[in-house]
Amino acid sequence: MDDKLLKQLKQSNFYSPEITDIVYDSNKTLEIINDWINIAEKGFDTLWDSMMFNFLMKYCKEGVFKAKKQIEQKGIKIRMITETTNENVEFIDSLNCPNMKHLDDIRGNFEIFDNRAYMVYIFHKQNEKPDQTLWNNSKVLVDQQQILFNKLWELSIPFSTRKKELENALNPFIETTLTGFRNIQQEMLSMIEQSRKDLLICASVKLFNDLIDKNTFKKYFKVLLKRDITVKMLFDDIDFSILDQVFELNTISSNNKLQIGYTNKIGNFNELVIVVDQKNVMQIKYDNILNLNASSSNEEHKILLQSILFEKYWNEIKSLTVLENKTKSNIHPQIL
Repeated sequence: MDDKLLKQLKQSNFYSPEITDIVYDSNKTLEIINDWINIAEKGFDTLWDSMMFNFLMKYCKEGVFKAKKQIEQKGIKIRMITETTNENVEFIDSLNCPNMKHLDDIRGNFEIFDNRAYMVYIFHKQNEKPDQTLWNNSKVLVDQQQILFNKLWELSIPFSTRKKELENALNPFIETTLTGFRNIQQEMLSMIEQSRKDLLICASVKLFNDLIDKNTFKKYFKVLLKRDITVKMLFDDIDFSILDQVFELNTISSNNKLQIGYTNKIGNFNELVIVVDQKNVMQIKYDNILNLNASSSNEEHKILLQSILFEKYWNEIKSLTVLENKTKSNIHPQIL
C-alpha cells in the first residue's frame, strides 16, 4: 500500500477506494489502527492467537495500553477472542476487556473495524513479528469475515472461565465447598462452559429447574452443541418443559448430541451431579432446612464413582430416544 492510496483511504474514512492490498510497513499498519480508533463508530472485533500476544507482550506492550486507554476514553466497543495460555493469561487479564473470550487452537489473527474494513496479520514461522498485513474494505469480503467472527464468538468461552480452567490445571487436587444460591449457580454454569468433550448431568427435575431456567438452558446448551460436545442428562422424573427445550436444540443443531433419559430407580433423589470431561465433578443439594449446598472436586476417585453410577442407570434405560416425532399428546418416554 503506497502513501497516495493510504491518503485516499484516510480522506474517505477508509470506505473508498474499495481494495484488497498488502501492507509491508509495520509503522503504516500502526498508523491505520490509530486512525481507526479516532474515527470508530461501532467498534472492533478482534481475534488474536498466542503468537500475536507473544509479539505484543515483547514489542508493543506500551502501545497496547495506550490504545486501550484511548478506546476506553472514547467509549468504543470491542469484542476480543484470544487463545489464552499460561504464558499470556496475566497480560490478557491486565487488558480488563469486558467482552473477551477464549478459543482453543486459534490459527490466525485479524481485526474488523466498524464492519467496514479488516486487517489480517501474517506471521512467518521463523519471525516473532508479523511480516505482512492483508488489508481489505470490500463490503462482500468484510461481511464474510464478520460472519466468521460471529460464529467463532458463539463457540468461544468467557475469559473468566478459561482463567479458572488454567488455575485448576496447576493444582493437582482441588476440593471446594460452596453455599448460597447465586455462588452455586455461577460455579455450576462455569463448569458447564468448561466442557470440551462430554458432560454428564444426573439431577432431580425440581433442583434442575430451580437452578437453570428456560433461557439459561438454551443459552448454555446451544453453545455446547455447536462445539460438538456430547451431553447426557438423566432425570428422576419426566418434565415436558425440559423435553421441549432439548427437542428444539437438537432440531437446530441437527446432530442430536443432547441426550435425555429418565429413571425411577434412583429413588428420592434430591441432588444435581455434574461430571465434566471426566476431570471435574460437582454435587449440589438442599439440606434439611432447604439451604442449597455444593461441593466440587477434581479428585479421580470421586469422578470415577459418579461416572460409574451415571452409566449404570443410563445403560439400564431401554429406550433413550424419546424425542423423535414428539408431540405432547403422543410422548411416552421410557421410565425404569
